[in-house]
Amino acid sequence: MKDLLSGGFFCGVAILYGSISLRDLPVGQIFNMGPGFFPLVLCGLLMLIGGTLVLRSLFAQQSEAFEPVPWRAIALVSLGIVVFALLLDPLGLLLAVFFATLVSSFAARKARLLPSILAAAAIAVFCVGVFVLGAQMQAPVFGSVFGG
Repeated sequence: MKDLLSGGFFCGVAILYGSISLRDLPVGQIFNMGPGFFPLVLCGLLMLIGGTLVLRSLFAQQSEAFEPVPWRAIALVSLGIVVFALLLDPLGLLLAVFFATLVSSFAARKARLLPSILAAAAIAVFCVGVFVLGAQMQAPVFGSVFGG
């Protein structure tokens, strides 16, 4: 039952966004791709995955019971996104990523403080390296609170 619902959801999302992509963005050709080409390919792959799940659920011998919804994980990961959005301007990319990662890490029930802090610091430094130094994204490493 889970595979049937998941596959149906994936197919529905693929149809919705594929139709939006076809309507609003020129697709182009294989050697001259337009901005709608890649979203359309992703929607095709999502449709393939969804169709596979639906077919698998139709031919499965046993049904699986639904697991409880992980509300703690959903809430903390969502809160991490909000923390990032609220802290990016005042504290900058480095600390916004650090605190967002730290909050999100506690979505796991077995998370401990010290490993979470170390992982958040490593991810924050990595993001600054990739986006600011590597891709030269115009994001302040330190925010307006620090004069950045």
